[in-house]
Amino acid sequence: MYFPKKSIFDNPPGFLNDPLPENITEHDVYLFLESRANSAKLITECSEKFHHSSECIDDDATNTRWPPYIVFGSDLLKTWYSSSYPQEYARVPRLYICEFCLKYMKCEQVYDRHRKTCTAFHPPANEIYHKDDLSVFEVDGNINRYY
Repeated sequence: MYFPKKSIFDNPPGFLNDPLPENITEHDVYLFLESRANSAKLITECSEKFHHSSECIDDDATNTRWPPYIVFGSDLLKTWYSSSYPQEYARVPRLYICEFCLKYMKCEQVYDRHRKTCTAFHPPANEIYHKDDLSVFEVDGNINRYY
């Protein structure tokens, strides 16, 4: 068995006793587990950083809007109502939403990485109005159900 020298896992995971697919090695499994643990740590740190920021609502017990803030593109929006995002996304102080593909993320670093790799440059729709830096798009909900 392969055990990385500096792994966060002292004991091998129990599922390594089961046979792995041909193209996946134990090293791949450990890399995945370490990456997943590091990502969870980063997301927790990001959430805690914004949870204590001055822009967040002071008294979370009386807050009925979750998430209280949404970052949409380069704009920070204060929400008026709660949304129906999954619980893990709805309870973050800020929810980051890509303005083109509408993917939502919990962490600013993940959002920045997504913005660099997102291939969408406009909504999947027809532009029906354009003036200066404002564009309005008409989206057909039957074709693009995500919108």
